[in-house]
Amino acid sequence: FRPVYLEKVEAFPIGADVLCGFNVICAEDPSSVYDHILSVYARAGYLPEREFVYICRPTTTWEDVHTLLLRWAKAHINKREKKLFCLGSVEHLPFEIQRTVV
Repeated sequence: FRPVYLEKVEAFPIGADVLCGFNVICAEDPSSVYDHILSVYARAGYLPEREFVYICRPTTTWEDVHTLLLRWAKAHINKREKKLFCLGSVEHLPFEIQRTVV
């Protein structure tokens, strides 16, 4: 897993290949998580599809997060290994799930 911070993402040109894989999006202000995620995808040069992003909420379970991780792990089967997968608002997860994911 590789955290992506907005200030580092801005340093790369649109379409840069550095954003592939699974990313945990960290934001100082929880209300800006969506902005950060959209900015990362804009730098990657495409819009996110719903299977690429999961925004955590207080009711998020391990199964929800695990499903996103499985999509990322099996992305090569569907020729999506160069796509960006994002998990946002991890602060809403219970500590045990945060520890397992990150």
